[in-house]
Amino acid sequence: MSEKAGGTAAAGRGINWVGHPEVSGSLVGASGGTVFVLVNRGGLPGAWPAIALAAWGVAALAYVWTTFVRVRLMPELARPATSAPVVYVLSVLGMVGLIVLGARVLEWVDLPEAQPSLVVTAVGLHFLPFARAFRAPVFRVLGVVLAVIGLLGVTGTVLLGPVAAASAAVLAGLVIFAVMTTLAVLPPVPTPSTALRDAPSSLVT
Repeated sequence: MSEKAGGTAAAGRGINWVGHPEVSGSLVGASGGTVFVLVNRGGLPGAWPAIALAAWGVAALAYVWTTFVRVRLMPELARPATSAPVVYVLSVLGMVGLIVLGARVLEWVDLPEAQPSLVVTAVGLHFLPFARAFRAPVFRVLGVVLAVIGLLGVTGTVLLGPVAAASAAVLAGLVIFAVMTTLAVLPPVPTPSTALRDAPSSLVT
């Protein structure tokens, strides 16, 4: 491992940085994406379950290579807000509550097959508070995308049946892998404190 000039990032393979929040966080995301794909691909018609499995395999290999094998720059993360632990706990509780209560509502309206899309929506929404609390905009992007996919899945289930919910969940899983892989490939974005520290002295007032 080597420190980048200015201390903004450290170069190395991700496998040596498993404790880094960006790597450990991506592991959680990849695990969730895997569950979405493998659990719901059986609800797809025809050859689509096999296609979904193949797509997951390619996505997983790309994720492992870019996140753990390829030499990359590990960013220096901004310090989380003091409220971050509370935000995390409340977000998880809110996600679980939405899944449980939403499942009952879906049962009440005779639409239980939309539950996979409900789960996708809840997972997406629970990411949104993380963006500000952990000063990580990627959570906002991921949260909005997953929430939209989930809501489209619920709507599609009304119009097209259970295949829409399964499709939304599989797509959500692949999107998670795409985001995690892209995050590992893109150059790290300096934190506000780092950007200030590394700026020319004439710009610092």
